[in-house]
Amino acid sequence: MGIVTWRGGSKLIIYYLLFMFLIIIGACIFSTGDTKQHRNLFAIFFFWSLSSVAFFRSFSIGEDTLNYVEWFQDFYEDGWRASFISPRRYVEPAYKILNLIIARYTNDARVLLIVVAFIILLSFTLFLTRYSKNLFLSAILFIGLNFFTNSMTAWRQFMAMSILVWMLPALFEKKWFKAGLIAILAFNFHRSSIICILSLLLAYILCKKTSFLKVVVILEIIAFFSIELMLKVFLSFVPKYSIYFSPEANPQMGKLQALIIVLEILLLCYYYFIRKDLHKEYNNFLFIIISISVVIGFLNSVVPHIFRLGYYFDFYLLLFIPIIIPKQNVIFWRVCVVVASFLLYSYYLFTNAAGIVPYTFM
Repeated sequence: MGIVTWRGGSKLIIYYLLFMFLIIIGACIFSTGDTKQHRNLFAIFFFWSLSSVAFFRSFSIGEDTLNYVEWFQDFYEDGWRASFISPRRYVEPAYKILNLIIARYTNDARVLLIVVAFIILLSFTLFLTRYSKNLFLSAILFIGLNFFTNSMTAWRQFMAMSILVWMLPALFEKKWFKAGLIAILAFNFHRSSIICILSLLLAYILCKKTSFLKVVVILEIIAFFSIELMLKVFLSFVPKYSIYFSPEANPQMGKLQALIIVLEILLLCYYYFIRKDLHKEYNNFLFIIISISVVIGFLNSVVPHIFRLGYYFDFYLLLFIPIIIPKQNVIFWRVCVVVASFLLYSYYLFTNAAGIVPYTFM
């Protein structure tokens, strides 16, 4: 892992072709309207273009990929016994079961990679197609904010994320049993999701009244000054996650996180002070979740690698940004979103923050 120079740009060609393909396809499809049929057609292109890149990548793509391949081989060779062998004994139950089911039929880790990528990308695609106000912008943000590239390295966490996003509609539809099942399943893919689960519940309670947004701001300030205590509580619950809290920070990822924090703060201020016409329960919910993301971003300056927790919360920017785009000069602001996404995407690729460059095929 390291910074990729401009001379090494050929190593990035697949990633840039993917980004440009989605822009061109999106422009062609949505230039004639934004009906359910338009959204479904774009969703098909979105899902299969990302899947093609994810399915046929080599095992060298992603910092954690080889670990998952080795784990799978252990499950294939030792079966349930691998659950009691270090470090496999720390793997969450749902992920173990997924490995064991696949290992029952094949020893090819490629099958596991495809199944995991398929579940993650299909879930996110269906969710955004159904709940995003502007699917095209959400899709571009999914690429630009690096959810796609990160999904190729943080398998278990993104499995949990792709499940947990469905808790949002379950809460607003008051389907408590469904929300509970979603939370349990997500937790059993990655224990760190408990932070997001509790945050979603808190946001749902606080979003009922706009006056509670002031409470959120106060809580955010308190949380900022209680960083050390928060970390102790979190690590006592999931001690294995402490391996990500080593003093060896990734400075490039820190800079990227700082850029995202600035973006989030600007969006929150714009929503709270200017777009008061949008102060409704659902939008307030997103406001609160992104506020929590800002706190986690601040934590990253103290605790390296905690930015991974931010993935759970940053995802809701994909819903929030299309909602708060100004009605005046809407085309201009949409272009700004695309350009900003491209710049963030480029920075992430050239710093190779998650070991995804160079892209190589299987």
